[in-house]
Amino acid sequence: MPVGFRRVQKDADDVPELLFVSPFVPTKGLLPTILACQELRKRGFRFRLTCVGDGGTYQEAKDAVGRLGLGRVVKFTGLLPEAEVTKELLKADILLFPTSHSEGYPNVFFKAIATGLPVVTTNIRAASDYLSAPENCLSCTTDPENIADRLAELINDKPLRERMSRANTEYGLTLSPKRIADEFIEIFDRLLC
Repeated sequence: MPVGFRRVQKDADDVPELLFVSPFVPTKGLLPTILACQELRKRGFRFRLTCVGDGGTYQEAKDAVGRLGLGRVVKFTGLLPEAEVTKELLKADILLFPTSHSEGYPNVFFKAIATGLPVVTTNIRAASDYLSAPENCLSCTTDPENIADRLAELINDKPLRERMSRANTEYGLTLSPKRIADEFIEIFDRLLC
């Protein structure tokens, strides 16, 4: 991201753009995300959810969207090239990643952080190792009602989203390939001396 990049945060009464990016497998949290959106809708929230990816739970997720009457607010893009995923991250207001998978550090976290995107995620390996709540994310469980609680909290709290976005943008600068390469060079220099 360019130096000085700033993600503009919407007001609480605007329509937030929610984003889910992952392979569509049971442990990644797509179905709990959709159920959380149903709960948000019951609570009177307006939103749009874009689901980027493909996989085994696609048909089940699509059927759930139809059954729950979410067809106008949930969109499936299928697999996208990385440049298109970045565009989706830049359009989004909140990344949802309620995974129960034993994650390493998913690429979507790097990109979301680098673009200053507020995040709602489970406190599993990558998130617990690299992200702090509420500085970088809000922690949720895989329970749809809990996910909806965290989303509602973030949607209703523009100052929190602004702080999280600034913190993530700053943290994202430390994740640039040049910065990481410089740190490795420094480590190797110390080892060789």
